Amino acid sequence: DSYNNLQSLSHLKKEASHVENISLLINSLQKERGYSSGYLGSHGTAFYSELLKQQKQTDSFYAKVVFSHQEYIPNKKRVAKLRKKILSCSLSSIDAFSKYTQIINHLLANYLTMAKFIKDNKIEEVFNAYTNLLFMEESIGKMRGSLNGLFSQKKQNNQLAFVAISAKGEYVLAQQNFVAYASANAMKEFHKIAEGKNYLWVENIFETYTKNQNISVTQNPKEWFNNATKLIEAFNKLERVELSDFNSLINKDITQFKINLIINFSLLIFITFIL
Repeated sequence: DSYNNLQSLSHLKKEASHVENISLLINSLQKERGYSSGYLGSHGTAFYSELLKQQKQTDSFYAKVVFSHQEYIPNKKRVAKLRKKILSCSLSSIDAFSKYTQIINHLLANYLTMAKFIKDNKIEEVFNAYTNLLFMEESIGKMRGSLNGLFSQKKQNNQLAFVAISAKGEYVLAQQNFVAYASANAMKEFHKIAEGKNYLWVENIFETYTKNQNISVTQNPKEWFNNATKLIEAFNKLERVELSDFNSLINKDITQFKINLIINFSLLIFITFIL
């Protein structure tokens, strides 16, 4: 039983080392999705240079992921096809947004397969907190991208507003789950973010343009995108803390199981020698 647990932990450790690169890739795709929304919403007059720069950033993260996991190559090809349509402005903001979201969801689903290797309650709690933190970031990313498309159009768009409202609901659910599993230190950092000026500013702009469908759209899209990105980056820092805790618990359990195996093996040899 100890040997099987050690095998599961070793596999989990290997997958955990891959998670950081996947997380960076997801964050980059979320940002690319947001810039694409603004670019298409403005009919190609805004966010062009930012979008190209972000695409290069995404490609650098894909290179790291694909190097060790060839199964992500089809995912990368889907992104390449999507980019061509975006740069030619042959997609609407909402359609491009949906396609990026499908790609991101696929990456998140692959990450969740790690759960089957977790057999320790403490590790499971940290994993659940980390997972819901990822979902919180994805929800804020959806709000950032959908409203960026709306602000770039400079007029209300019911589809984009609906996506933002749905994302807010997803955020609330993920936040509740995060709070249920997060450690005291993680909660302390979360409260710092939630009580900060940037969080409150983003929340205020969100409420203004999702509750008042007939309001004149005057919000500067770049200001919105930059402030929403700062909020996501604050959660990124918390995410790295949670991932570090996750890895520490795995290493601690691996060490303990190895010690137990050595002790059991030594006892077996001792008993055999006596008999």
